[in-house]
Amino acid sequence: MGTRLAGKVAIISGGATGMGGAASELFAAEGAKVAIIDRNGEAAAATAATIRARGHLAEHFVADVSDEAQVEAAVKGAIEKLGPVTV
Repeated sequence: MGTRLAGKVAIISGGATGMGGAASELFAAEGAKVAIIDRNGEAAAATAATIRARGHLAEHFVADVSDEAQVEAAVKGAIEKLGPVTV
């Protein structure tokens, strides 16, 4: 699709399905490495797998955004796997 986000790392909360899933796929198609954070682990894994099947980089992390410790762990994991968040 494009390269507007090439080399960037994006975190998409609620990024497994619906508008969040569409955002995850669009960011990846534009070249971003995508960290999908969602409380639905199966859906997050499926969306990440779809993105990877299209040749892009994506990782998924399970977290409920109302739980600060879960969010901190997910962001730490995203940084470890994909690099510093830039979007």
